[in-house]
Amino acid sequence: MRSAFFLSVLFLFAGFPSIAGNRAISSTDAVCLVCDIPGGLVVTNITDSSATLNWDAATGATQYTVEIEDEQNNPSTFHIETSVTGTSYQVSGLKVGVKYKFKVRTRCSGDKSDWSEWVFFVAGNSNGGNNGAGSCSIPSGLSATVNGSTVVLSWNADSVATKYTIEVEDEQNNPSTFQLKDSTMSNSYTLTGLQSGVLYKFKVRKHCSGGQSDWSVWLFFNGTTGGNNNGGNSTGNCSAPQNAKVTDITATTVLLTWDTVPGVTSYLLEIERNSPGNSPWEITQSVTGNAFSLTGLDPNRRYKFKVRANCSGGGHSVWSKWVKFQTAPNFTSTSTKLSQVTFRSTDTKEDVAAFDAQIGPNPAQTMATVRLTGLSAEPVLLRLLDLSGRVVREQNTRPDSESIAVRLTLEDMPDGLYLLHVSNGQQSRMLKLIVSR
Repeated sequence: MRSAFFLSVLFLFAGFPSIAGNRAISSTDAVCLVCDIPGGLVVTNITDSSATLNWDAATGATQYTVEIEDEQNNPSTFHIETSVTGTSYQVSGLKVGVKYKFKVRTRCSGDKSDWSEWVFFVAGNSNGGNNGAGSCSIPSGLSATVNGSTVVLSWNADSVATKYTIEVEDEQNNPSTFQLKDSTMSNSYTLTGLQSGVLYKFKVRKHCSGGQSDWSVWLFFNGTTGGNNNGGNSTGNCSAPQNAKVTDITATTVLLTWDTVPGVTSYLLEIERNSPGNSPWEITQSVTGNAFSLTGLDPNRRYKFKVRANCSGGGHSVWSKWVKFQTAPNFTSTSTKLSQVTFRSTDTKEDVAAFDAQIGPNPAQTMATVRLTGLSAEPVLLRLLDLSGRVVREQNTRPDSESIAVRLTLEDMPDGLYLLHVSNGQQSRMLKLIVSR
């Protein structure tokens, strides 16, 4: 005997374990997007009123976002932020003698990289290009030399410098138990009170009559052996971890893994929440193995992590690339609203969809296409729901064949996870769609 009943959206989720409740989703469902930071930033063709900003192409880039500001005004009175598809941008409207800076980020399919470091230049100064703050460029040639019980930090001298500021920290303690910030008129500084075998780092910035440079990259050195490798491996005996990835994603936990690196003592993880508009959130964690179970996350939030190896000789590798991921939504708190959206069926056997539905691209930016096959002649209803169970978009069409393609316009939709319910007569399917720009 056939009996009619109502089936709520909440029960429809039972066939989709990758997004229901706190269940783990597979690594193939994870939003693990890698978008490289542009490198090779340089300024060319500088005139009194214009300059050409250049950078290297990044893998997978669909376009780039460029930001330009004047450095002398606080707040800036000259500000441009624009998108370009190439690897250069001609900026005009500059004033001769004024110091400017620019940075670039990569836009990939549904993702974006972190910003590059600022690059400074002066309009009318053809020598103000790569990483130079006009005549006050970033110090280079950093090194650390052990001399008995002291360590001498040094860098290349510059005749235009009025002084230098240095910062020194120990790298092994988090938070650091050794911190020093001081100024010097010369291009060297003598450190005392360091511990033998402990890993330290220092950076330096230059002060000139027209202002100051950005900080140099950190130089890491051993309290016993010193070092001269900017930002990298002070002993050169271990490489950066490869194949960093995220698996077993739930609403509040994930598993972070990477390939084992031979000859290391431990690994250092850095994890950040990658959600604009939220308060800063980050974790630094040291682990001995090549996996870490991360807990206490927020549902349906974007995060990113990177990892580096601590070498047996006292140094460490460079960081791996950032790996980005998104936690699963938690539907427990939204069940009341979801149960208000019901769809009629006439037999339990008919709850299994007879037609096939696919959606792409996914993640999508401004447009997605729903491809349906195996349809009956009955009307097709598409309902797009947000995570509160509210129907935010609805389309109704009568198919003229068993296979159709329906376009969804998403330009006015906020970024996030949505659920698309597709029904064809008594049959229905539920798809998930991520909108990410």
